[in-house]
Amino acid sequence: ADLALLVTKTFSLDEVADQLVHLSGSGAHVVSLLNGITAFDRLEVHGVSQDVMADGVAYMTSFRVEPGVVERKAAHQRIVLDASAGPVSRVRQAFEGTLVEIKTVPDIKVELWEKMSVVCSLAVLCAIGQRNMGSVRSHPYGAELQHRVIAEVLDVGRANGVPIPSGTEKKIGETLDRFPDDFFPSVIHDLNQGRRTEMEDLGGEISRLGRASGVPTPLHDAGTVIVNLAEALNASG
Repeated sequence: ADLALLVTKTFSLDEVADQLVHLSGSGAHVVSLLNGITAFDRLEVHGVSQDVMADGVAYMTSFRVEPGVVERKAAHQRIVLDASAGPVSRVRQAFEGTLVEIKTVPDIKVELWEKMSVVCSLAVLCAIGQRNMGSVRSHPYGAELQHRVIAEVLDVGRANGVPIPSGTEKKIGETLDRFPDDFFPSVIHDLNQGRRTEMEDLGGEISRLGRASGVPTPLHDAGTVIVNLAEALNASG
């Protein structure tokens, strides 16, 4: 293999790390398309060389219906990579002739944090309200709640040196407004199916980074606690 795409759940990274180390040692490039912002550093700790590794962002709305069956929720699919990343040409070749657009940006960290703000906001809003996005939006305080959730993520990112441009808050808000009223994020789908969620690597990571950098994140704290408690209840039977 000359290209390995990492598309597992964030909590499964450690389980497949040895395989990625082997593949990278055999000459394959490794591209992480995981949610969250920690995959690159975690892979480096496991021994995957930076020289053959790249962080990426995938915009592919889909859900697992059952083992081997995935339902796609949006017609347009996109993968975003850093323009300077080594595997860009290999990724383009791999997806040539498909419906997946390959886009490059000058700084993938900004893109990672923009997506982090989207997935965290969706997860936290729906976790706190225990409702779909339409119900959250229709509440008198829904718009303000959404604004504050987005701001928490971007404030933490900026406090950690990510050059998130002005106007990103508005951009993310408009993105969230385009989700259909009946939309539930994957965190809630997994929770309702009794499966493990990615909340620790989403809202939990924002909470941890916020504490470390002195940025309050009360909404992410609350959303993470709510999901963690529900997961524990599921696990207890």
